[in-house]
Amino acid sequence: MNERSRYFMKEVIMLAAIILLCHAISGQKNADQPVIRYPAEEIQVHLTQTFLFPGEILGFKIYCTNPLFPELELSRIAFIELVSDRNTSVLRKKILLEHGAGSGEFLLPDDLNSGIYTVLTYTNWLKNFGEGYFHRARILIINPDQQRVPVADTCDGLQHFRSGHEPFEHPRSVITIMPDKERYGTREKVTLHVKSVSIEGHRSGGLYSVSVCRSEPGFKRKPYEMSGVQQDLHLEEMDYLPDFKGIRLTGKLEDDYGPLQEARIIMSLPGPGTIINSTLTDFEGRFHFLLTPRSGEVDIVFTLPEDNAILKLEEPFWNGLRNPPVQPELCLDNGTAAYLEEKFYHLQLQHKFNQVNFKRGNQLDGGLKDNERFYHHTARNIKIDDYVLLDSLPEYFYELVPSVKFVHSRGHYDIKVLDKVKLSYFEEKPGVFIDGVLYPDYHQISRIPVSEMNSISILPELYFYHDFSFGGIIDLHTKKSDFSAVQLLPNMVRLVYPLAAKQEMEYNAPDHSLPDTLKRIPDFRYLICWEPEIEIGPSGEKTIQFFTGDISGEYTVKVTGISPDGIIMEADTRIFVGQDSETDL
Repeated sequence: MNERSRYFMKEVIMLAAIILLCHAISGQKNADQPVIRYPAEEIQVHLTQTFLFPGEILGFKIYCTNPLFPELELSRIAFIELVSDRNTSVLRKKILLEHGAGSGEFLLPDDLNSGIYTVLTYTNWLKNFGEGYFHRARILIINPDQQRVPVADTCDGLQHFRSGHEPFEHPRSVITIMPDKERYGTREKVTLHVKSVSIEGHRSGGLYSVSVCRSEPGFKRKPYEMSGVQQDLHLEEMDYLPDFKGIRLTGKLEDDYGPLQEARIIMSLPGPGTIINSTLTDFEGRFHFLLTPRSGEVDIVFTLPEDNAILKLEEPFWNGLRNPPVQPELCLDNGTAAYLEEKFYHLQLQHKFNQVNFKRGNQLDGGLKDNERFYHHTARNIKIDDYVLLDSLPEYFYELVPSVKFVHSRGHYDIKVLDKVKLSYFEEKPGVFIDGVLYPDYHQISRIPVSEMNSISILPELYFYHDFSFGGIIDLHTKKSDFSAVQLLPNMVRLVYPLAAKQEMEYNAPDHSLPDTLKRIPDFRYLICWEPEIEIGPSGEKTIQFFTGDISGEYTVKVTGISPDGIIMEADTRIFVGQDSETDL
């Protein structure tokens, strides 16, 4: 069997496992169900810094892989939260994963309290295994405007040691970091050679991130930070479906008497396209939809089976820890206090000269603006502006579309589509859409001002799509394409659903090789390099260049990445910055 065939078979097995999982979740629980071992995902998070002040930006890169089939993407979304020492989720984001990796940032609010915070990262799939399988990283945030934190020679909560001294190693891959020198002068160019070496037949290259930060005091490691014991679970214990091939939207449908079982929910996406999906609730009233994996947000209209039905969306975030550890009283040792005082002084000078580490990136619209339509062809497309302006929308059907009959009788409107083969009207109701939303109130459609209409598309044939059967399709779009020309029906719910977070900021690296007036402006950056989107080709090698600043001392170079085979790797090294460049390697 060749490599392509093996990869195909693995995808088939993975899809079969997910289908079995979906079936089990929607079925009855059986105490005699045999125990099947399902592997948890492995998550690694690369943080730019761990000692910060309010107002700073914490950059991060998330890596996620499945140990059973590491080259396949089980989850397309990762959830990341900043949790306070009082177990409050103060910041949270959904991060889109492409080939197992995704990056973002947290802008720390100015009013954050001083304390040890936890960066909690997980996927929907990992929720099944419990928060012991979530990735946790601790950071220290000090707010100088609040009560002074006690300082002592030693503290239970913190221990002064260099961070990153225990590099993550994987037996199937190795990262090497080779700086062109060991010591650099201030504002000197640094060249890093990064090389990923794979063994046992695994491929080199992949997606990586590189950070270079002033070496920080480190945290005392706690036993709760990682859980390495694989637990065995029944299929029925899997309550959370993975975000496989998309972003999962989960909710519950009920009425005044309880859950609505086997009830049909229709989901439409208002806009210039026409997309429709439906699903049935399970015995608990739960339902699932899979959305296109994108950043931004999406406008959704749900059509419910009853006017009095209540739609409740599931909260996708964990919102802190269910079993938070006991946090010791915050206390800084002398070394950490000295480091923070120096950093805060330099940070104030950076602000005085309007020098920032991050700047606003290009804000791309992540909304769903596609013109995609669920049907593949039409028999007639009418652009309203191409014809003489008539008085009402029904007149256009009468004059231009003889296969569609817009009937008005005793104040009631109906639409019928002619079957050209049988020369009779279809018994099935047509699918009538306005701005992409399935809309059965023909009276409201007839009252849309013609001046607001853009187009009419007609498909006069019996059309089957998933569990829909339409006696013809009539697709109407207004010039705004925003589904505002008609009112929501009593059994409709409209909402804007957040997808993945947009990457709002990008690292702002100065170029000290340019002759300009910036030489008089101090460069007191503690984070002197952050490259979250590095792609290394099959050669396994990449060169990274950046400039040092004006702060002397030791800097930690950290590289994290994921190979094309889904293997997560991490390594670090150190460089030294002084007033003058010294010994070459």
